[in-house]
Amino acid sequence: MSYIQKDSSLGYRLSYNWSTNINQPSHIELNETIPDTTFIDDTTWFSGSHDNMQSILNIADSFYKLNDILINDDKAILIYLQILQEMYLS
Repeated sequence: MSYIQKDSSLGYRLSYNWSTNINQPSHIELNETIPDTTFIDDTTWFSGSHDNMQSILNIADSFYKLNDILINDDKAILIYLQILQEMYLS
């Protein structure tokens, strides 16, 4: 997991811009990459694209095989959200 967390190209990229003073044109920008959340033996992987998610899952699968960890695929859930860009352009 630390390998995935250290790779800034993996995970979901969150960006937010805001102004500290409406009278000045300066803005502050926050950029974070969030690859996962983990609690005890539950892991949730985040990604902004199918290819990115596939890379994360391949790395995780390699780790599990290397360490002889069995994953219960029956409990795995994939949630896919597709947001239309037109919603943001209008």
